[in-house]
Amino acid sequence: MRKTISLILVLIMASSLTSSFPADMKLVDRTASIDDPAVFNITVENDYASQDRFRISSIQSPPVTSRWFDYEYSKTVEAGEKESFRLEITPGENSIQQNYAFTVNLRSFRNGESEELGSFFTVKNKYDLKIISFRVSDNRVKPTDEIDISATVENTASDTLENFTVRVEGFNSTIDKKGAILDSGDSIRYNFKLDVPDRRMPVEEKISIGVYKDGERTQSSSSQTVEVEEVRNIERNTVEEDTLLVKTKKIELKNTGNVKDEAKVEKPLPIYLDPLTDFEPEPEERTEGTDQYYTWNVQLEPGESKQVSYTVSYVPAFGFVALLFLGVLGFKKLQTDLRISKTAEKRRGEIKVRLELQNNSNTSLIQLDVKDFVPDIAEVPQEFDMAKPVVKKTSSGTKLEWHIESLEPGEKRIFEYTVKPLVEVEEGVKLDPAKVLKNGERMKETDKVEVDFQPE
Repeated sequence: MRKTISLILVLIMASSLTSSFPADMKLVDRTASIDDPAVFNITVENDYASQDRFRISSIQSPPVTSRWFDYEYSKTVEAGEKESFRLEITPGENSIQQNYAFTVNLRSFRNGESEELGSFFTVKNKYDLKIISFRVSDNRVKPTDEIDISATVENTASDTLENFTVRVEGFNSTIDKKGAILDSGDSIRYNFKLDVPDRRMPVEEKISIGVYKDGERTQSSSSQTVEVEEVRNIERNTVEEDTLLVKTKKIELKNTGNVKDEAKVEKPLPIYLDPLTDFEPEPEERTEGTDQYYTWNVQLEPGESKQVSYTVSYVPAFGFVALLFLGVLGFKKLQTDLRISKTAEKRRGEIKVRLELQNNSNTSLIQLDVKDFVPDIAEVPQEFDMAKPVVKKTSSGTKLEWHIESLEPGEKRIFEYTVKPLVEVEEGVKLDPAKVLKNGERMKETDKVEVDFQPE
């Protein structure tokens, strides 16, 4: 009998040593995503007569999930009471969508008793195909630059995926590349080249990449911002057109930058060309020495072209020269058709000088001046039988001048004056020629006149 009782006590003690405390795990949310974790509540009951402390000693799960679990390490439970551990499971960013099994081990601090609870959770991502890397070669670019873009896409679904499109968008352009057959957990890299448009204005531009399936962006996307830098550049092209009497110079300006800009064009020309020069448009002007400076300040929008020009026309000058030439010819003709003579006659110690002027042309001659000169070896008495001249005495002699308002065709004028020699010149004297002038220009003159020269 005693042996039987002893055996029962041993069995009871052994049973108490191997038995565990009451514990269970209840499901709150089995689905886990990066934004919304799976949740389980683990409840332990202290069925001992005094307070005890319980802890989650370990969790067994696939290695990839080892960092996904979040929970309180331990809890103190009064005798006869229950406490719950909250277990949250948040998968990694690029985790594969499937079911994952796990086991939670609970242990008592009092006697080391343990309890093992098992379950599973399901990873569900927002997208099956996920962009796990996205790189743009430059974040500061200029118009006409080429940007290198690379992106890696991973299949996070549990099945093989195909018939998808990877699309890059930026600068109002779209580039598509068809996706290959991609097994679960595999990834593939795509490379793109995107051109920055010519004259793109300085601005921040978004470059985005997305994965499309069945024509809709049902997969993940990403974007980066690049800055288009300011570029100032004005191209100039000069075109010259020369003919015999007209010279044209055109300066063509084009703003190939991406911002509004101003071009300055300055051209110096001799002042005497100003009356012969036309400008388009009208420039600003300033004078420096013998040159005239012409300046254009031209405002240009990106891509805009404008032209400034000037034309030097020698036609008026040529016409003036031609008129001058014709005038000279006419003047020569007038000289030919105008006759003037000078004679000198000795009369008892005096010399009588006679000037005859006759218009042999068929045109009236106006504003004529007749001039003569007597050297200082003689004097001119202020007595005139005919038209009285203007007499001017100088240190070298006496000047005489008659003014004729008009000399009609065929008309003759005679001027006379007296000369009294002051010294004797044995070989005689040659008197200076008389002259006819028009507007200060000499038209005709006489020959020198030789005469005996003796005072009374």
